[in-house]
Amino acid sequence: MPMFYLDVCYVGHGLVTGPEMQHLERQIHEILFPKIEFDYSAYAAEVHHPTSPPLHRKWLNVKCDVQAMWGHIWHNADIFVTEDRNFHKATKKPQLEALGAGRICTPSECLSLLSAAKVCP
Repeated sequence: MPMFYLDVCYVGHGLVTGPEMQHLERQIHEILFPKIEFDYSAYAAEVHHPTSPPLHRKWLNVKCDVQAMWGHIWHNADIFVTEDRNFHKATKKPQLEALGAGRICTPSECLSLLSAAKVCP
């Protein structure tokens, strides 16, 4: 489950957070999106968008990407599978892996990895 954010996740499907969880989220955000404001109110002011819902799509996409990686790391998953090139950039991938992301693979890389391990046919 991701961190609970009103207007971002489903009610009843999000974790109440603490400082350690929030710190990890900020680290991931800074790696993936260093030029985009972390806080929605600051982002909304920057792009001249209301702070009330609906949230700006670009910021919402950023939050969802960060939450996907956060959930992967927080819940100790093994392989993060994505075609999103932002996660695979040479400047970002090693930093995410150092935070605990394990392997970050494209779907085809994951299939090769699993086939070599004889996990799938």
